[in-house]
Amino acid sequence: MAIVRAQEAPSFTPRYTYDVFLSFRGEDTRKTFTDHLYAALSGGAGLRTFIDDEGIERCENVKLELEKAIKAARSSIIVFSKDYASSRWCLDVLVMILEHKKTSCHVILPVFYDVIPSQVRHQTGCFAKAFGRYEELFMMETDERKREYLRNKVEGWREALREVANLAGMDLRNDANGHESKFIHKIVKVIGAKLNRKVLYVAPYMIGMEYRVRNINSWLQDKSADVGIAVIYGMGGIDIWESALQKLAAIPDSQIIAKLRISYDSLQDDHTKRLFLYIACFFIGEDKSFIVRILDGCKFHTIVGIDNLIDRCLLTINGRNELMIHQLLRDMAREIVCQESPKEPGKRSLLWDHEQSLNVLTEKTGTETVEALYLDMHVLNNSAENSNQIELKTEAFARMRNLRLLQLNAVKIKGGFKDFPKKLTWLSWHRFSLKSMPSDFPMESLVALDLSHSKLEHVWKGTKVLKSLKILNLSHCHGLTYTPNFTIFPNLEDLILEDCIHLVKVHKSIGELNKLVFLNLKGCKNLTKLPSEFHCLTSLRTLDMSGCSKLDPSADAITIYSTSTTNGVESGSWLFKHFVLKPRKVPESIYFSLATLPRSLVTLSLTQCNLSNDGLTRSLGSLSLLQDLNLSMNPISSLPESIKYLTMLKSLRLDNCERLESLPELPNSLAMLNAGYCSSLQMVTNPPNLFTRLELDVPNCEKLVEVQDIFTLKPIRNVDPEIIKNLSLDLVELESLGNLDLKYSNHMTRVITRGQVQVLFECGIYSTLLPRSWFRGLCCDFKRTGSGLSFNVPSHANHKIQALNVSASASDSFYEYRKFFGRGCVEIGNMSKDLIWRYWPVCKCVPDCDQDWLWSSHWKSGHQFMIEVGDEIVVLPEETQKFQGRYFLNHYFPIPFQQYYDKLQGKAVEESYHFQSYTKYVGLSTSI
Repeated sequence: MAIVRAQEAPSFTPRYTYDVFLSFRGEDTRKTFTDHLYAALSGGAGLRTFIDDEGIERCENVKLELEKAIKAARSSIIVFSKDYASSRWCLDVLVMILEHKKTSCHVILPVFYDVIPSQVRHQTGCFAKAFGRYEELFMMETDERKREYLRNKVEGWREALREVANLAGMDLRNDANGHESKFIHKIVKVIGAKLNRKVLYVAPYMIGMEYRVRNINSWLQDKSADVGIAVIYGMGGIDIWESALQKLAAIPDSQIIAKLRISYDSLQDDHTKRLFLYIACFFIGEDKSFIVRILDGCKFHTIVGIDNLIDRCLLTINGRNELMIHQLLRDMAREIVCQESPKEPGKRSLLWDHEQSLNVLTEKTGTETVEALYLDMHVLNNSAENSNQIELKTEAFARMRNLRLLQLNAVKIKGGFKDFPKKLTWLSWHRFSLKSMPSDFPMESLVALDLSHSKLEHVWKGTKVLKSLKILNLSHCHGLTYTPNFTIFPNLEDLILEDCIHLVKVHKSIGELNKLVFLNLKGCKNLTKLPSEFHCLTSLRTLDMSGCSKLDPSADAITIYSTSTTNGVESGSWLFKHFVLKPRKVPESIYFSLATLPRSLVTLSLTQCNLSNDGLTRSLGSLSLLQDLNLSMNPISSLPESIKYLTMLKSLRLDNCERLESLPELPNSLAMLNAGYCSSLQMVTNPPNLFTRLELDVPNCEKLVEVQDIFTLKPIRNVDPEIIKNLSLDLVELESLGNLDLKYSNHMTRVITRGQVQVLFECGIYSTLLPRSWFRGLCCDFKRTGSGLSFNVPSHANHKIQALNVSASASDSFYEYRKFFGRGCVEIGNMSKDLIWRYWPVCKCVPDCDQDWLWSSHWKSGHQFMIEVGDEIVVLPEETQKFQGRYFLNHYFPIPFQQYYDKLQGKAVEESYHFQSYTKYVGLSTSI
């Protein structure tokens, strides 16, 4: 529950020229559907509606005028038709609308006229054809800049379609059963309601009375003439503050349910109420997109309904896109269903209790009222004797003619399936005991089929086309050696074959699945070949082939064919033929190459696929839309230079690539780089955006000694003598260095190693650690300021200040010294210029012996580190909040620098690390 009030009216209220901006593909609907919709909006409802003039010339001036019209409208209605994506103009206008929405309260209502939302969301069907043409155009472009521009533009269109398709919209098929006049009437009603909705301010803290009372009192004492409204917002009927929650246990269940029903009863239609009951009984914690597809198949308007439930505080969506319902609300929903028939569960619409489901099936008391049923025999095995021996009869389902959702686990059913319910939309039957699906099983209405952990050897032996099926899950079917012929699933979107460990062949008809978006082959460790038709999957966005270690993706794609007298082999750019005396049958075209992967891929996982350098070199460049790439646990020693051209790439995972020695230049789009446990990795070349956006995680890379332009760690014997001199080291002493063995801790790699003396260079700073006696000339006039030192930069005639040397010793307390070099920082403030620098050495040395050691650092003056004669300099040995000014930092933790910078500015950011240091500064010097 939260107390909210109407937002205070701004001093300036924007005046809108239009109520609705109408966007559509003219050639598809201008003279038909859109014409009728425009008449209903502007004439019947009196809404001022902007519509394109027919045949208007498309030019930059018109684009600017349209942009003005969008900004002058309170809302946009976007009519998606079959050829919508064929119009670049329409796609550009869509991007404009969504960009405007980001900075305004602009209302968007997507209308799906003769396409379905999933086609728009995933760019399948006719949308896939349009985008295929766009991608061919930019791949044919020879000018690199133009090609990059076109590639980014196409991806921007794709992202816009994904975004708009996830908004609550109107679907001609579901909302009006194809009746256009009824559909238009509903559109006008919905957009009118959206435009009349009042915007309420919701308090940021949802729990606690004190904040609420203080806020209300302040508002009531406000003598402003502005009008405000205070309302109670939350789950109807109860006070979810902590004190009230403690009292709920003492309230009878019936009273709680009655109070909770206030929000449920306030729902406007039975359709949304039924949707809530379905979700509460079967789909809590499930992925939203999965639920939408299942329940859309049950004729629910799922996206709109979910939005309504969120508005009523009956439903939330967590960060993993899962639907969540409070336990009290779940119990309320289930009690509502129980009240449909308190004493006869077989007459209830939803059956989720395993014991009740089993009783209904064993006693054959199910009726046509039942719409969904869940039975898990594994759950009952722990509570009932001999439940694993129970074998049900198919006739137990005969009277459940309206059964839509059936979820079974380890259930044995005997008999024919001729009279089985024919309206099944979702069948989840884990541990299915038969070797194939019965030929008489009714599957015509199935949207999702899940036969995970089953004993299947053949999926089924039939040719009946399943036009409705979108999701097929055959994961963990260890007896499956071949996939089915996919021509009977023309609309399949998700195919899951994870852990089918004996799968050796994927049927070549997979290339005909032009709507397939998601394919999971993870753990198919005996899969050696994929059909060359694989590249025809033009809508495929996510492919997981992790653990397919017997595939040979390094070879070129090879097509093998035969004629009556010849046998030829064709591979990419070469072709040869040889003649034989006798014709012979040759294998099908089944060799696979990364180069033949669909260009539409956005997410690709090739973990533990035994990849070679050559295979990657020839393949990655063509995947221009790739955003997430996982190459972990492969024997690669390097990545191809072409990876920098993957300009959409956001995440790159290379964990446990034990032979990987270096990383090339990576694309500027990269936001996450994981390369943990790469035991041979020595160098990372110029990682992009390290201090602003990139999350760099390289734990246990014990040989990593250089991140280009960031830090380099070198043995002191390999360092330029001039640098040695700048560090105030005695060259004579270094000659007698011997085999001094030191321990180094690297907080970027989070490993501790031993070795000879090293010099660290990062952010223009050189530093090292050696016995105090090896240094010379450490002197400067300074005064102590608390735990630090301060001084004024001395004047030297005709010389500029080139550098500042900072040295630290801890001879009085070796324990304090170890703490400083374990996690401390140095902070230098130029008080005259209001500049501050903080420095955490990425690699620190902690000697094992107890003697007088000294850490010496050389800070070169330049565009980042600026000191001049007369400047007041303050040096502190730890992070403080004393200085106020512009900060310059080096920062290498897994969270990006921007988050830490936000913390410095006083913004709320989760604190992951805390630094302290305990040391004495014994020397400061300036170089001229």
